[in-house]
Amino acid sequence: MGVAMLLGLALLFSQWFFRQHRFSAEQSADWGHAYLVPLISGFYVWKHRARLLAMTPTVFWPGLLPLVVGIATYITLSLVPFPGIHMFQGLSLVLSVAGLVLLMLGPRMFPHLVFPVGYLAFGVTIGEMVMNKITFQLQLLASQGAALMLRLMMFTVDVAGNTITLSLSDGRQIPLNVAEACSGMRMVIAFLALGVAVAFFSCDKWWQRTALVLMAAPVALFTNIFRVVSLGVASIWDANLAAGDAHTLIGVLWLIPGFLLFMGLVWVLKNVVRDDGAAGDAARPANPGGGAATAAAWRGLRTAAFAAALAVLLLSAAGLRAAMSVKGVYLSKSPIYAEGDLQFHSMPTAYDSWERVGSDAVMSAEVLESLGTRNYLSRWYARKGTDRSAPVELHLAYYTNMVDTVPHVPERCFVGGGMSITGGSKVLRIPIDMDRFFVDRDADPAKHKGKIYKGRDSYGRDVRMPVGLEDLRMNVTRFTHPGSDKPVFAGYFFIANGGIVPLAEQVRLLAFDLKERYAFYAKVQFTSAAATSEEDLAATAASMLNEMLPDIMRRVPDWVEVEDGRYPRGGPGGEAAQAAR
Repeated sequence: MGVAMLLGLALLFSQWFFRQHRFSAEQSADWGHAYLVPLISGFYVWKHRARLLAMTPTVFWPGLLPLVVGIATYITLSLVPFPGIHMFQGLSLVLSVAGLVLLMLGPRMFPHLVFPVGYLAFGVTIGEMVMNKITFQLQLLASQGAALMLRLMMFTVDVAGNTITLSLSDGRQIPLNVAEACSGMRMVIAFLALGVAVAFFSCDKWWQRTALVLMAAPVALFTNIFRVVSLGVASIWDANLAAGDAHTLIGVLWLIPGFLLFMGLVWVLKNVVRDDGAAGDAARPANPGGGAATAAAWRGLRTAAFAAALAVLLLSAAGLRAAMSVKGVYLSKSPIYAEGDLQFHSMPTAYDSWERVGSDAVMSAEVLESLGTRNYLSRWYARKGTDRSAPVELHLAYYTNMVDTVPHVPERCFVGGGMSITGGSKVLRIPIDMDRFFVDRDADPAKHKGKIYKGRDSYGRDVRMPVGLEDLRMNVTRFTHPGSDKPVFAGYFFIANGGIVPLAEQVRLLAFDLKERYAFYAKVQFTSAAATSEEDLAATAASMLNEMLPDIMRRVPDWVEVEDGRYPRGGPGGEAAQAAR
């Protein structure tokens, strides 16, 4: 029966399990622990099997309610767009498991299984927007703490936001924790999951467990401080130890002292405050000597309750697939690339009014890890015939085949690099010259959700523009460097599945349309220390986009072709996706 229930859950929640696997595999530093969560829950049940087997299970039909609510929530979230869909679907799975346990084992056994069932929530990836708000501030504290310890060890350290630079006596400068600079502190949830597991496996009293769980965040903070310090010390012998796979390995190894620190706290809680009263629940069998009656009760579970629960799972799985087929819903998106797999780094270096200044920025492996893509461009342009000492940076980044991602924006990344926001963000219209563009008479505005314009790229080819070009807007924020009052303005917008939005929170509405097989978005960002105001940056962006936007659009998929079924050729992802793999 247990195997049948697991198979039913796997069938119904298969898409969620696939996405969770991708999260855990692709972001192992943050979510790799999810693979261990069900094993820990199972071990807890196995450890307490004698007590559980001594109890008499009963069928509790009201348990169908949380089961049905969990399944209904999961199906609803699968068929409508919703922020943080993966996280809430995972919690729906946990609720469904709780309903199954309550239905099949009854209210007397359920309290003893609340922990292993609830612990499964640690195997659910939390929405990136929520995680960033929590972990970004913790990362700021960890960076300051690590810098203080390194200075006490007589190192010369410079701190800019979340980025620490270690200066050595031989003149070398080694950046630390760059990969986390704008993404927040790693392994916070892993440490929390570890603390909760240690609390329930090692402590019998609820006050001890509560105290240990509350200590999880401080333990994660202090462990991360020591992790950064160890990276700094190790980099003295080999700078490569602060980067790449070695950087990740050292971070994972710090889970071991983190575990030992938790065990030390357990010893303190058990010995500093002694409780000579009755032992905890774990020491008392609930129904000693159940014998034949208990065995008969276990066999009695082969009843209508089992058949009803399995039927609900199987029928829901079949109904979900039928509904997805009828509504044309795609829970997993296929990757898609520009025709010919053109990438942003191939953008022209000179235009009629603008030309490149210096060389394109080449990002390190750690920065690329944080950026989340290798299809990017960071290039400085200056107006021809003007002062080249005050250029404008154009930053482009392309994403496809994403899993509930949140775009990187200056409000997080610049602050992570040490800058301060000195004014609220403004969403401004970019006053591009619409006379440079012409209406595409072959594209149906009703089908493509708006009028489609075309422009000519640097080679004289017609290129379709995104929907909403006539009302193109960008989000602009004013920043300052530490110790300086001179403002730096950064503004950006996103091209997503053929449309344009100025805010990161709006990308999901376009790029994660459930009825689209493919998903992509591209960030277009302008940064200038020469702009005099947010409006001035918007005017500068308009001047650049008048000439550059067709070349940018040439390097993203033509969404009209995608919606009309003519692209990509050769199935999901097309030829370029196959080549990329």
